[in-house]
Amino acid sequence: MNPQIETIINDVLHDFSLKVIPTDDYIKKGNEALQKAFELLKEKSRFRVDRVYIVGSMGKNTSTLFSDFDCVVFVNDVKMPLNEVLDDFEDIITMAENYFIKFGKRTRFSVQFQVNGFEIDLLPAINLVPEMPYKDMNIMASEQALRVLQTLEKMPWKRYEYSSALCESNLKFIRQQSEFQHRLVRLAKIWNKSLFIQEYISGRATIIELIAIYAGKKEEMTKEQPSLLSGLQKFLSLISNFAEMKVNFPDFNPLSALKSSSEKNTKFGRQESYTPPFVIEPANPFNNLAKNIEPSAGSLFSAYAKETLRRLVVIVDQATLSGINVRERDKVEEDMIMSILFECQPKILPLSSDHKIWRSIKFVVGLEYNRKELLPSLKFNRNEDKFRGIGMKYLEGIKSYLTMVVTTAKSVDVVQAAVSNCIDVNIKGGNPCTWVTFTGKHTDLDATFTVPFPSSDDGRKVWVVVSLNAP
Repeated sequence: MNPQIETIINDVLHDFSLKVIPTDDYIKKGNEALQKAFELLKEKSRFRVDRVYIVGSMGKNTSTLFSDFDCVVFVNDVKMPLNEVLDDFEDIITMAENYFIKFGKRTRFSVQFQVNGFEIDLLPAINLVPEMPYKDMNIMASEQALRVLQTLEKMPWKRYEYSSALCESNLKFIRQQSEFQHRLVRLAKIWNKSLFIQEYISGRATIIELIAIYAGKKEEMTKEQPSLLSGLQKFLSLISNFAEMKVNFPDFNPLSALKSSSEKNTKFGRQESYTPPFVIEPANPFNNLAKNIEPSAGSLFSAYAKETLRRLVVIVDQATLSGINVRERDKVEEDMIMSILFECQPKILPLSSDHKIWRSIKFVVGLEYNRKELLPSLKFNRNEDKFRGIGMKYLEGIKSYLTMVVTTAKSVDVVQAAVSNCIDVNIKGGNPCTWVTFTGKHTDLDATFTVPFPSSDDGRKVWVVVSLNAP
């Protein structure tokens, strides 16, 4: 590849990876919302709540625009499983529902809710080091990891139940990676959000994150000046052969802060026992996250990765044929490159076996400027029951598609045309949507969701507001 072309595309990818980082204001307000929830649980829970960590992308410095807040709350003096703790947390949040907190749903391992418009996914974890002081968090995290892994050595089938209890070590692993790897992870996450896969995949974002880090490490090992373009190609190449995936981090030692050399060097799990595909959680050698992916979903990931690799070739060829050099960097249409690279897959969203049902659905779309409070990520105005089950999955697919379109748009001026085209072509296959102001018509439809635009030319905060009826 022409080095100048690679430099230009790398610059575009670098700029985009910075563009999708949440603002300091968003992170600050999100942390404040999370602290409110933690203080509520600490005050009201009948269990001894110990400490809380932000463990998702927000806690790992790999977040993209308006990510939700995944957190783990450690609880003392409890036994597995933590169903009673989840019951207690759910009751507290439900009873506290008011203008700033709203209960969402309960899953097998977590409670999901909103605080001041921020989406929070809260997982309880068993604290196995309640007697240790907070003087050295690294030692405490390693001691916690040792006790969890000793438990899993005896009961490896409980690897999912104990995963949240290893969050401190997993956080340490992600945070100690290079800034280059963090940028590559953000690009990989944006790519992941552009894919429609109907099946629910537990830990999907973490799987993508770890594959990207593995690819980033390979890139840094082979080049003195690592390339985001080359790193992205390595990431996609790994996924394109998903059935043979082998991702593991044996050099990471979650016990490294322990003082005893015998404990520090204890080996858990056996790498030779892993069979592809595998993506091993860094702090939990018993947990192969790839087992959560059905072969059909793995085949879809492979197909999507191959298509994106093809798109990269198209982008490089177009840049080469145009004869653009580094001095003409300003002539490069960044939004064109991003829209090609991260265009939603499949191009036509498979919303139902009878696509005609969705062609008749009414969409109303508008822009909202300068609201001081966060707009709701998703709000049901009526007929919420019609979105249960597969209907909710389709709604999430639509939101994911439109989020990608808004994120990759170059300016507010082109957002309207881009979103309209996505709805008309990718979702409905014709029959155009209607654009109106935010107030008024939106509440007449069944569901409303909002997608934030990264920035506007005049510095105003902008949201794209989408409303639709259930099928």
